[in-house]
Amino acid sequence: MWVNTIGVIGLAYYSVFCGSDSAFPWLTAMVSLPWAAWGVSKTGYTMKSIKENTMGGIIYDSAIDGKGNNNDVAG
Repeated sequence: MWVNTIGVIGLAYYSVFCGSDSAFPWLTAMVSLPWAAWGVSKTGYTMKSIKENTMGGIIYDSAIDGKGNNNDVAG
């Protein structure tokens, strides 16, 4: 994420340095869209983790009670 951000800012600087006087809508898209996608995935993963690791969740009860799936070969 940071490499992308710094690279895009460097590319914008280089464009201005070489004399480009056009608008830079690509600058906002190339920086903001990856950060927005990261925020969405981070939120989704955090919510998944909260649901799995609380009382009444998937992992916590099966680990504490020992009543998990005992139909496997080891169990």
